[in-house]
Amino acid sequence: MSALVNMQAKVVATIAALMPKLKECKPHPGRFTREELEKFRVKSPSVHVAVPSIRNPSSSGGVLQCSVKTVLVLTAKNTVDENDKAFSRSESAMNMVAAILLALPTATLGAGIGACEDIAADNLYGSGDDKQGVAMWAIHWNNTVTLSSPVEEGVLPSELYLGFAPEIGTGHEDDYVRIAGGDDDV
Repeated sequence: MSALVNMQAKVVATIAALMPKLKECKPHPGRFTREELEKFRVKSPSVHVAVPSIRNPSSSGGVLQCSVKTVLVLTAKNTVDENDKAFSRSESAMNMVAAILLALPTATLGAGIGACEDIAADNLYGSGDDKQGVAMWAIHWNNTVTLSSPVEEGVLPSELYLGFAPEIGTGHEDDYVRIAGGDDDV
């Protein structure tokens, strides 16, 4: 697994272990659109983790280092804990944010992945959110990632498939079209 894929998977695993009652905690393939953010509200509480940009590549001795930005969006609803204490969606979201902010500086995200730096959290509340009953926050940070030039076994795909949203992901394997690889390239 490449360092980038491994890093995103480790962030998801870290958050899932930290918050086992999330309805959804998974990687997100790119930038967050307004439509996607609206869908996240339905599966609240949730966390979605994206790697939207890679910057400042520098190469030395067959090794590439770059700054990788990670963004996660979390959603929260009004909740009641095991002691029957009620928390508003805002309180629930801020508790989630605090737990993640505490975990990030010491998170081990894999070989070749530096510590989380420039960590920030932004409240995404808008006036339309009041009707939805959900609070939403974004947390973002940078890591220095080291990529070696030799390709590791299994990192590059042996086949390449093309799919069209929304028929993508698990459960839609038959909707994909193979465009390269295998015994007979298409």
